[in-house]
Amino acid sequence: MTRLIESIEEIQDKLTFSLSVDIRTELLLEEIKTGSLLTWLSAETTYPENKPEIKIDKNNNKKINNYLQRGIEKIVDFTSRRDKINSIKEINDLQDDLYNMASDTDIKNIPAYSKIAEKDIMEFLLKTNEASKTLSKDDEIFFIFDNGAKKYNKEFSITKESIEELLIQSQKEDLEFLELKIKKPDYIGDSKWEFMYDDKIIDVKVDDHNWLKKFRNQEFALRPGDSLLALVMVKKFYNHNSELIKTTYRLDEVRKIIRQPSPLKNMELNLNNEQERY
Repeated sequence: MTRLIESIEEIQDKLTFSLSVDIRTELLLEEIKTGSLLTWLSAETTYPENKPEIKIDKNNNKKINNYLQRGIEKIVDFTSRRDKINSIKEINDLQDDLYNMASDTDIKNIPAYSKIAEKDIMEFLLKTNEASKTLSKDDEIFFIFDNGAKKYNKEFSITKESIEELLIQSQKEDLEFLELKIKKPDYIGDSKWEFMYDDKIIDVKVDDHNWLKKFRNQEFALRPGDSLLALVMVKKFYNHNSELIKTTYRLDEVRKIIRQPSPLKNMELNLNNEQERY
């Protein structure tokens, strides 16, 4: 239930973002019925006062809440009509429907609304789908709207891999020299290594087989904090708007091991620096 609530909160944030105004929504847990998974949620919406781009209308809050409900209902209907997504056009059509709903709120003096990103819509579908998989075979998810209840289609399937397949339209490859700080090596298998690069953890397939053989034969050791200067094939994948979808890394050749100074060396260096002051 927690994962489902989190996914609803996230898509509500995306829906309000498409209004292009500073709106905050928060799901309020009103009631949990004992012995069941029936949970009542309500949305509390706040929007900025005295903003020139927003029309002065006492019904704005009601309009926004209605838009959020209709938006989620539209997405639930989308899943009820299919068991999987066959083309990106299906998501684009859903994008257009949600955009038109945002425009229909008519809360802005200048009708400048924006579309929810394809990836954001599919990530909501993915998280909702994953939440449904935690239920037993006989359990169901119902979304209760003003005009009635809608059952979530548990047969609908979407995966991270299928999302990438739908989104990716082009790719670019570059062979680069990178300094990769070792986070988690693979000592025996063919799984990817974890490195720190550009302030984040990345998975890298190491294809320098001669170097790997020497490492696994213990011809040299690697210590925590050591880095590799290596020739790496960096492959970037983009959608039709040239937005980056994912990046993969393949290490083709290790050129140098950059050793992390030991704590003892650092201590000696600090002591020497202190002595030089006197």
